[in-house]
Amino acid sequence: MQALHYIAQIAIFIGSSYFYYRDMLDNGYPADGMTAGASFMGATLTVLAFATATMWISRGLSALSRRRGERHEIPRKVLKR
Repeated sequence: MQALHYIAQIAIFIGSSYFYYRDMLDNGYPADGMTAGASFMGATLTVLAFATATMWISRGLSALSRRRGERHEIPRKVLKR
């Protein structure tokens, strides 16, 4: 679940950067006439929001799986070797 969280963070960051720089190359300025600082801040806040949501979803799913008794522990037979 942690790996999924990191993959989502990276994908969202790359996606937001791609759209920001595509607009910069096509129009010479960010979308909707925003200043570069405002556009970058919007992209940063979007990345943080999705990363936080992904983190809380993964924590919630792991809490649910623990509640159901699906513990991800190493079996004792493996530890004795």
